[in-house]
Amino acid sequence: MSGSAFAVARRQQQTTTTEAKTAQIEDILVSEKVLAARKTGSVQLSKKLLMIGICNISYLRDLYPATCYNTFLVDGKPIYVLNDVKGTPARKLISLLQSSFEAIDKKYQTRDLSGRERARERH
Repeated sequence: MSGSAFAVARRQQQTTTTEAKTAQIEDILVSEKVLAARKTGSVQLSKKLLMIGICNISYLRDLYPATCYNTFLVDGKPIYVLNDVKGTPARKLISLLQSSFEAIDKKYQTRDLSGRERARERH
């Protein structure tokens, strides 16, 4: 093999290697974006389910007047969600839930090695 043919073959090999590495990096970036989207969607779903659960329990326990709830029908079953209106007695519970959701978004909750959760201190 002559020197120029060897150089051409080497350039082709480097180009192929570079293209393969670029494809791998693109795959990693795409998979990270997909995972981030799934995690965000999972957190949003968890927050909605928590809110619906707490609102329905407070409705069944008759903690607030019926005027404090909006009623939605899902598959023919009523779902009760607290109104977010100033002056309602449920305003305190709603603000506590919103604060806890903000803490989840800002990742203030952490797990220590024993598995217990603790609030992360901000410095």
